[in-house]
Amino acid sequence: THRVSISCPITADYTGTYRLEVINNTAPFGGSYGDDGDIVEVREGVGQFDRVFTNLLAGFAGFERDFEFSLICESIKVPFQDHGAGCGANPDTNLATGPPTTESTFDPTDDSVFIINLTDNASGDCDEAPVQASYRFVKQ
Repeated sequence: THRVSISCPITADYTGTYRLEVINNTAPFGGSYGDDGDIVEVREGVGQFDRVFTNLLAGFAGFERDFEFSLICESIKVPFQDHGAGCGANPDTNLATGPPTTESTFDPTDDSVFIINLTDNASGDCDEAPVQASYRFVKQ
């Protein structure tokens, strides 16, 4: 058995206060990650390359959810995340985000601005198709 460990160092924190800018999102309710201009606190997640922030689901007043992403070798990975926001009277359908068709990249030395690409409404719920979405994070 051989074990290979790949390490891609990140010298910037990618934590702190960021302003969200919606670049592209036509998902139901205006998109999961939040609204244009929202201020979020990005913090370290479970692993050293994992990040998480808490924000209101767009279109759901008072409905906060954690959003996760990982910084892996200059690519931003977005896992499938069921946000538990049901569509109308059907509790079996929930708004979810997931991996994009094209991952965004990041600069491991500069966390002042980065873009996250993702698939919004990843499960195709709410009688709407999944859409590709992009959000810009600008450090405050």
